[in-house]
Amino acid sequence: MMQSISDQRPIDIDVSAMEVGDFMKANALTRSPREKIMLLEAELLQHEQVALETSHTFCDGLYARQIEIPAGTVLTGKIHLREHLNFILKGEIAVFTEHGEQRIKAPAMIVSQPGTKRAGYAVEDTTWCTVHASVSKDVAAVEEELVTNNYEDPRLISVMATLIEEKSA
Repeated sequence: MMQSISDQRPIDIDVSAMEVGDFMKANALTRSPREKIMLLEAELLQHEQVALETSHTFCDGLYARQIEIPAGTVLTGKIHLREHLNFILKGEIAVFTEHGEQRIKAPAMIVSQPGTKRAGYAVEDTTWCTVHASVSKDVAAVEEELVTNNYEDPRLISVMATLIEEKSA
């Protein structure tokens, strides 16, 4: 299943950040954080999806994608293949990754590493913008270049192997 880069798979349900956090902590001894995020995504896909307002900007070798996330929305993102910047421009969001849980309140900037996949709960209406290096000016081509839905993707495995080699050198 290939999703567009603007298709974050959100769902607007009556759930609190605490309940999402509880879901992520469930079976802590038997499930990896990645598995928990994938299970949450599978559950969210069983519900009606929320259309997010999304804008795309291309500028001198950069691609920026901005989404407006309504308060109360639970969503998951794609698996990113390359390091990139994230700017939270407005609002507050609880974010869960394989590295843990954090609440991010605007204004904030974070660097995403390759292999990162997030689940989130918008505590407030949130504006999230990602900025990626890419010479493409086509959203579908950028998606193919920058993200995957599968941890078994050979491109992701190659990127992760390179990062491991660089750290051990």
